[in-house]
Amino acid sequence: MLEDRDGMDDLLQDAYVKAFAALRSFSGRSAFGTWLYRIVYNAGLDELRRRERRRWLLVGRAARAKTILDNAATR
Repeated sequence: MLEDRDGMDDLLQDAYVKAFAALRSFSGRSAFGTWLYRIVYNAGLDELRRRERRRWLLVGRAARAKTILDNAATR
């Protein structure tokens, strides 16, 4: 899911902290491993969404900068 090892380690650590904080909410309706897997999986999806948003923000900023430079060059 994630390409860099350090980012993956950080994500996994954050997910485990979230799981530990939510341990009281584990009701036992599913296996503990399934519950933990979903927390880690959802954390991975959240990170991918954050990266995509950041990428689009950078693309938008680059497009605005190009427009400003193009307008300045035509004056």
